[in-house]
This record gives sequence, C-alpha cells and structure tokens, in this order.
Amino acid sequence: MVLLLLTLLSAARAQAEAAPPAGPAMPEGWQESGEELVIVADRDLVQSREVLEQQILNQGFRRRVRHRNRTVFPRPALWKTKVVLYDDGLVDVRTHGIVPMFLMPQVYTDMHGNRHYDAKVAGVFQGPRGVRNADGRVYAAIGPDLASWRDALWAQHLAERRLVLREQVLAAWNDGVSPQGAALPDASSRRAWLLAAWLNTADNGAGEAVRADLEAFIDQVVQRSQTPFTAEEVAVANARRGFSRPLAPVGL
Repeated sequence: MVLLLLTLLSAARAQAEAAPPAGPAMPEGWQESGEELVIVADRDLVQSREVLEQQILNQGFRRRVRHRNRTVFPRPALWKTKVVLYDDGLVDVRTHGIVPMFLMPQVYTDMHGNRHYDAKVAGVFQGPRGVRNADGRVYAAIGPDLASWRDALWAQHLAERRLVLREQVLAAWNDGVSPQGAALPDASSRRAWLLAAWLNTADNGAGEAVRADLEAFIDQVVQRSQTPFTAEEVAVANARRGFSRPLAPVGL
C-alpha cells in the first residue's frame, strides 16, 4: 500500500514538473472581445443590412444595383426618388425638382406674319416643398431599420477594436513590444504604455468600452503581478484624463 502511494505521488510530481507554467488569467470581460464576438457582430450587421434594403425595396423600388462601396436603388420612374446606401452608414435620398421628359414642337406667327418654329421642354416640375415631402416619406419609412443597421455597424467596429486592443495589450505586457514595434524592456515602461492607451480613449460609449477592457486587464493581471501600478502613476494619469471616471486599480 505504501509503495502504491509513493508511486502515485511520484507520478503526480513528474506530471506537475512537465506541465508548462500557466500564463496570466485573462480578464473575464475579455472573453467577449474574441473572434466569437466579431462573428456575432458580422452576422447582426448582415441581417440588419438585408432588412433595411428590403424595406427600401418595399417603398416601390424595383431593383438594387451594387457599385463599389454602395448599393443604388434606381428611380422606378424618372420623376421619382432615388436612394443610395453607402457601406459606412450614409444614406442619400434624391428627388428631382425638375425632370425633363420630352421636347414639344411649337409654331407661332409674329406681328409681321412670319412663321417661326421652336420647341419647349415638357416635363414634371416639383417645388422644394414637394421634394422635401418625397424625401421625407422615404426617410420616415426606413428610419427604424436604418437605426438598427447603424447600431450593428457600430457594434462591429467596436468588436474589431476590442480584438485588436487585446492583442496589443498582451504583446506589450507579455512580450515587451508596442504596436509600433518599440521595445518595452521593463515593467515600468509597460505600465506607462498601458496608461497611455487608457488615456488615449474618447469620451463616449466606445471609449468607455475600451477603458473597461484595459481596466479589467490592469486589475486581474497587472495588479496581481510582482510589479503593480503605484499610487503616483495612477494619480498622474487621472490628472491628465479627458473623461469623468478615474482609474482606480485594485489594491490602491
């Protein structure tokens, strides 16, 4: 029995020595920043775009034409509205005020009895109010679906930004290499890079999401390491920030 226990303990010790050391635990919130989130964002973007385009077609357009970075919905008639949907979220609704249809020949006699031949343009004439009303009807019909598509577009950009940020942070902290290829040889320079990345965020929802990711990494990795942030470093960063919420790492 003793021999069996010794054998099991030796095997467990050998397995522990052979196993590679575990790296720093990833912050829980960062699990949402990986490839799965980008795939979900892509799917939502495709679905919302298709719903929007179908809603545009429902307004009386007969077809759509893809051209470079945009989708064009041609006028179903010369005097009707045209819609251009750009991939970056811009929508251009165009209604003509004057649409020439054809030339109408005219013959008239002047005061001397001479006959003159002329032609005038016959077409559809629409004032500014009519143009605004025609454009407004299209915008009103597609408004909710347009907002949903733009939300999905924003979510995809944010997911991609968070994925890039994760790779940059891991390379800077674990490998000592900044995104520009500069060396970060010690913990002090790596902490400085993290603070610079935290400060270089916008004062809006997207910037807040990036700051939350950085703070999660700081709390769960940096502050648990042998070289956590000092109170002085955090105070200097908070004094320079352009947004309201301060940095408050655990342990300080």
